[in-house]
Amino acid sequence: MIAIFPERELDIKMKKASVLKSMKDLGAGLEIINELLETFSENNDLLNYKAYWLQYLGKREEALDIIQDLVKNNPDNAMYYDTYGEILMYFEDYEDAINAFKKTLDLAIDDWYIYQTYIKLGICYKELENFELARDSIIKGIELSKEKSFDVDSKQKWLAIADLYLKQIEIFL
Repeated sequence: MIAIFPERELDIKMKKASVLKSMKDLGAGLEIINELLETFSENNDLLNYKAYWLQYLGKREEALDIIQDLVKNNPDNAMYYDTYGEILMYFEDYEDAINAFKKTLDLAIDDWYIYQTYIKLGICYKELENFELARDSIIKGIELSKEKSFDVDSKQKWLAIADLYLKQIEIFL
């Protein structure tokens, strides 16, 4: 594919890394990202992906170092704050994750993924036992998912997650 579409090398190799991730070969996916960073060293989105991969591998400090640098150097990029929140959430640092998600919401008023941010925010509130804010955030995420057009599979996944958490939250309200 790269021989036929050399201008799409980055996309093709990232697709390969994603396939390796789904096959649970995270190390091989990270190798691809590191190789791409040698060629595309100025590509911050690759660094964002690298932070995710390090998170998947349980490398908390390395993942946080990368995403904190991205946020510091790109303070207006809502996606990087969202990733920062996800990484913090993954490592169960819910209070700091909430702050990162709030910053995302301040910056990304109408971005395609914002419904996911609200759902993740709700999950963090739920984990901190703030059930009303959890419910309100998740419901807001569900409502926003109806307004946007995006990947149907991703939307279904996030709505299933939202539904699961809402059922858990309702027990406490």
